[in-house]
Amino acid sequence: MNIEKIKEFNQKILAIFGSLAILLIAILIIWLLSSLFHDFSSRRDSVTEIVSNEKASENYEKNIRTHQVSFEDFKLVDSVNLIYIIPVSQTALELAEYVDKKNKSKDGTMGLLNMYSDFDNFYYDYYSYNNLLIYDSRDASIQKLFETRISINKINLEKIGNKFYILLAATDRDTNKDGILDKNDFKTLYIYGTINKKLIGIESENTDFVNYEIIKGKNVLVIKYGLDKNKNGYYGWDEPMIMKVYNIDKDTLSELIEPELISDLQNTLDGKK
Repeated sequence: MNIEKIKEFNQKILAIFGSLAILLIAILIIWLLSSLFHDFSSRRDSVTEIVSNEKASENYEKNIRTHQVSFEDFKLVDSVNLIYIIPVSQTALELAEYVDKKNKSKDGTMGLLNMYSDFDNFYYDYYSYNNLLIYDSRDASIQKLFETRISINKINLEKIGNKFYILLAATDRDTNKDGILDKNDFKTLYIYGTINKKLIGIESENTDFVNYEIIKGKNVLVIKYGLDKNKNGYYGWDEPMIMKVYNIDKDTLSELIEPELISDLQNTLDGKK
């Protein structure tokens, strides 16, 4: 047997295995970097939910702050009029801060005097905002959209009839009484026009806003609501869904399907005819 050929064969085998090892190491490094980046992104996207108005009032009376406002996004929503939005999110403080309600710091926030650790830290995985700022780059003005405590679960940008609108699903009441304002409470659909700078809440009694559909060629939305039939403050999977029509120009909300037709359909389902 030729010794030189054996050596040459072994060297080729070693070279192949060496190349495979380098490739595997490179893949492992890329995977680790990707995992670290994903983990960092997940931590930034996981925002503390908003406690109920009752819990917030209780904390405030005790001079306790458990959350801090945070600004992490800046998005163009009207390319014609150069209007941007700045969602206002919140972070949970590792330790609650004492709030001096008499004195304010230079940055406009309540003065922070010391740390207070005996509190419940409300932390949840899904995303929400506590307000929305409208930035008009033409004059650098900023408008706060809501004056009261609210939890915004969704923010959509829509172009309807050549006009830009911001549509928000938000809640300001702890309807299911779990101590937080979140997507499980009754939500209201809000619509904000970037041209008229007007915010409208589309109210529907005893319902939870679910979704909407824009009728093409018309300034009209078909809105889906979950009906809280058992009136427990929460829309469950076993409760019915209804649809209503909202006219943007007239600011009117009406039934999409007439009650008589609904009754007729129910009679058919019940086997009455």
